[in-house]
Amino acid sequence: MGLRHNWRDDLSDVALYATKEIEHGCVEHGRCDVRAFCLFCPTIGSCLGGLAQILATVCVVALFRERNFAVGITFKKTEVVQAALIGFIILGEGVSILGLVAILVGLTGVLLLSSAPEAKGSLQERLFTRAAGLGLASGLLFAISGVTYRAATLEVGADAPLLRAAVTLSAVTLMQFCAMSLWLRVFEQGQI
Repeated sequence: MGLRHNWRDDLSDVALYATKEIEHGCVEHGRCDVRAFCLFCPTIGSCLGGLAQILATVCVVALFRERNFAVGITFKKTEVVQAALIGFIILGEGVSILGLVAILVGLTGVLLLSSAPEAKGSLQERLFTRAAGLGLASGLLFAISGVTYRAATLEVGADAPLLRAAVTLSAVTLMQFCAMSLWLRVFEQGQI
């Protein structure tokens, strides 16, 4: 009995992520409250966050095709450090001294884990690879999405935190569905 061909193996990274988003959007958010969305529509932050999340996930999916997948995923973990910096720049939110120490300890751990002792070549050759670049890019983009989602949620004109989160999530999911559908229709017609 041979292995069954998985149709997802033929999809590009963007098409594979779009399939996940479409399935998620239809199953989980198929009954969004459109009236609430129209009344409390978040600002452009949700769109920026959604776009950053799409691009970050495409970077992670591309990492699956790399030999140094573990290194890339390790660098993705720099998202926390990058989110703290981006949160400070965009929202003006600071980090306590204890939080900063914890972030720096985590960053040190990421850097130590990213370079295996048995790896060949110089430290620069082991750290500056396509996988590491994809990992850092995904971490940066996930950090941007997290901070812009927070900004968008804070902009929603409602007092209930659950409603603010639901409206932002609905806006992001709708934007991602539309953006990815348009991308696939224009640039990757054979994918769907």
